[in-house]
Formats: sequence, structure tokens, C-alpha cells
Amino acid sequence: MSKINVLENKSLKLNNVLSRQVSENDVFVSAKHITMLNNYLKSNNLKSVGPVIFYSSGVVGVSSDGTAKIKNKLMIQLERGDIKVEYPYVLEQNIRLANCLYVKFKDEYKYFSYATSAIALHSYNNDIDLTSEVYIINLSNSKESFEADVFMPIK
Repeated sequence: MSKINVLENKSLKLNNVLSRQVSENDVFVSAKHITMLNNYLKSNNLKSVGPVIFYSSGVVGVSSDGTAKIKNKLMIQLERGDIKVEYPYVLEQNIRLANCLYVKFKDEYKYFSYATSAIALHSYNNDIDLTSEVYIINLSNSKESFEADVFMPIK
């Protein structure tokens, strides 16, 4: 049995999603934005539901210096959606993705790129067009192990 199994036709349903755009360089390496998010939740007496979610749009354009533009967001679900949020935060009531490729990953973080590569290879081998978006739901993270659910929407 392979370590990474790609499943088709999986749905991702998120409610009351608080998000903040982050730079391309910070999304996976900096705990700073997670701390800022947690401080924002505490200072506004907001309760989260579930783990932190990382979103990447894939390449959405090219900057004037020739580097790829990628839209990355840090997201978390809230108990309630009837609140007003302040910049740089945005609140979306519902995110529904009905048709995704999915991988559950659990191993050392240094191998995590294999999860998204497995999805890309599966889509190539099966003539499936992906949107280039990826949603990574961070289930646990320690020195020994990283666990995440990975969703990549199909076009």
C-alpha cells in the first residue's frame, strides 16, 4: 500500500471563514501570522472551530520583475458568522468545493511536498484538470510529525 492515496470527488465545506492574505514567502514558514490571527481572535472575543487552513491560489500573474504572483491566505473557521471584521481580515460565510482531489498526509514535514505532487501526478495520469488552488488543513504539527488534509479543486 502506498503512503499517499489520492481520492477523487471529495468535498470541502467551510463555514464562517476568517482569512487574511499573507505574502508568498510567509505562508508555510512563519508562525507570526498564526500568532497575529490568534491575538485577533482573543481581542475580539471570537471562538474558532477546527484547525488553521492554508490556501494558495497558484500562479495568478507575473509581477513587473518577472516573478510569479501567488495569492496565499491563512484561514480559520469561526463559531459565528454574524460579525464585522477589520482589515486585513475578511469573513466569508461559506466556501463550498464539491469536486476535489484529496490526500490525507501524515509524516515528517520535510516530505509534505509529496502530497501535492501525488495529487498533481494523479491528475496528469487521469486527465483531470485542476484549478491550481490548494487548501491545506493543518491537523497537527510537531517536530516528529505533520498531519494535514489536502484538497485541490477540479476545474
